[in-house]
Amino acid sequence: MNEQIEHCLYESGLTADGCWDELDDYAKEAIERFAELIVLECADMFEGVYTDQVIQERIDKRIKQHFGVERQKSVGKRLMDKYSGALSGLAKR
Repeated sequence: MNEQIEHCLYESGLTADGCWDELDDYAKEAIERFAELIVLECADMFEGVYTDQVIQERIDKRIKQHFGVERQKSVGKRLMDKYSGALSGLAKR
């Protein structure tokens, strides 16, 4: 996990008193992905703001690098890929 996102989790209180440790892997990944999506939305806000494409790309890149975020599969797709076996087992019950 990127240091900046970890810091945000700390500041939000999610890591206080073992709260984070009590979450399962699915919940942890979903929360981390939520943070990443917010960063990507912030970076995307600059699209079309600057007429100079180079400046726009630098801002986009700098925001994403600061938080260690890149475009990935949607959280639903990514988590479904990871947990498909467990979820299909639950569905058979």
